[in-house]
Amino acid sequence: MKTSNTLKNHIDIVRRSKIRRQIINTFSVAAIIPIMVLGVFSFMQITKEMNRHYSAQAASDSERVGSILFDVTTSVFTSSEAITADKGCMELFGSRYATETEQGYYGSVSRALETFHDNTAAISSIFIYTDNPYIPSGSCIKSLADYKGQDWY
Repeated sequence: MKTSNTLKNHIDIVRRSKIRRQIINTFSVAAIIPIMVLGVFSFMQITKEMNRHYSAQAASDSERVGSILFDVTTSVFTSSEAITADKGCMELFGSRYATETEQGYYGSVSRALETFHDNTAAISSIFIYTDNPYIPSGSCIKSLADYKGQDWY
């Protein structure tokens, strides 16, 4: 009974209100509310689609970067294997650099590093640093007593 009285009161209020107010109320119910509902729905759909798109793009970029890093490290490893596997290179850095054999090793290592640098576009500079004071500094081999002054340290 109370519900029917309340409904009758609302209907009476609408009937007694001016035409202008009725048009505004009808327009609000018929146009603005559906537009707001569609706007919220569209916003949610666009947000979800953008998240999906940018997540896929980030995954793709991550895979591309991983592939590039793998290619560069493989190239560096393969190219530097000739130097790191050479027993003469190891003997050179542990010696006093006095014999012709050690000087030959020095020239061989320097040429290998220069060739590696010239043939690898991903490498801007390459050096071997040693704290052996008997090894002379050259274009690719640097003899340093203290590494702290270097920018990579």
